[in-house]
Amino acid sequence: GKRVVSLDINSNEVQIESGAKFTARFFIGADGVNSLARREFPEELFDQRTWRDNNATAMEIFVDRSEITQPVDHPVLYFDYIDHGYSWMFPNKDKMVIGMCGLPRKNRKQFLPSFNKFLSDIGISNAENYGMKGYTLPYGNFLLKPVFKNILLIGDAAGFADPLIGEGIFYAHRS
Repeated sequence: GKRVVSLDINSNEVQIESGAKFTARFFIGADGVNSLARREFPEELFDQRTWRDNNATAMEIFVDRSEITQPVDHPVLYFDYIDHGYSWMFPNKDKMVIGMCGLPRKNRKQFLPSFNKFLSDIGISNAENYGMKGYTLPYGNFLLKPVFKNILLIGDAAGFADPLIGEGIFYAHRS
């Protein structure tokens, strides 16, 4: 439950935010798309710039179901608002999760206008009132060899996500 602030694969040591240090023979990098463990990989195994340029951006808001004019009882995907990406409406018990995801390198300066167009088309005109959240996803990335010395990367750290929609929970568990 503590954030790792440094990893030294030569001394097999990690340091957490409290300053405590731990040693281990092996490390499993399950630390997400901005993986600290992956940064230990040498350039020939992992090009950080290429990784960064191929990540996707996702934005979403959470809206009370009562504010949605159309009945949505199952997940709905839209593939016509952004290039190399999609928009969604995912219902849960009380809220509707509404979002958009795509590759920034294919949508220069189009994310927010495209997201606002999508929201407008589904009847939401004031997205700023819903506390928009943004995320980075390894939608356009994966490592062919997610192993280096004593580190094994899994899930988003290795770029294991569905190549169509970017979903990663299944692949994180599977890896």
